[in-house]
Amino acid sequence: MASRRRRRRDPRPLRDALAAWRRRAGAPADPGPLGAVRVALIELGERPERMTPIRLSRAGVLTVACADAGEAQALAARAERVRDDLARELPEAGVRAVRAVVADHALAPEPERRPPPAPPEPSHEEIERAERIAGGVADPRLRELIARGAAARIAMQRGDGGDRGSGFGGGG
Repeated sequence: MASRRRRRRDPRPLRDALAAWRRRAGAPADPGPLGAVRVALIELGERPERMTPIRLSRAGVLTVACADAGEAQALAARAERVRDDLARELPEAGVRAVRAVVADHALAPEPERRPPPAPPEPSHEEIERAERIAGGVADPRLRELIARGAAARIAMQRGDGGDRGSGFGGGG
């Protein structure tokens, strides 16, 4: 009798398993009213990594899970404004009240973030200026690192159009 090889996988979050099951079952991609409310909250400037809507009752009470008590208190303080903003932006959801609860286990995963843009490449003049800045350093490896950092900072200043207190002297 041949033995079956078992492959052990890392456990995956329940929300991922449920999402995969829904896809296989042919469930619609539309996340429903809570997904629309979540998108509207993000567009209204709320912090999705610290709170997520978890329930919308038939009476129109939106329950929002917050990462900690401070976040829940802050949301409770601005609940009327959030309710009014949601009623204006998403009237079909029928949100009549906002309730904040502390439930860090119910938070949605952070949305994927785009990597920052690549810094601009320093020109030959900027590299020469950076080498002049690092010229007084005796250790050659440290001098090279300082020159590379200075050249990158000078190139970034060129890219954003101004000095933001880099601390580099005139240097040329």
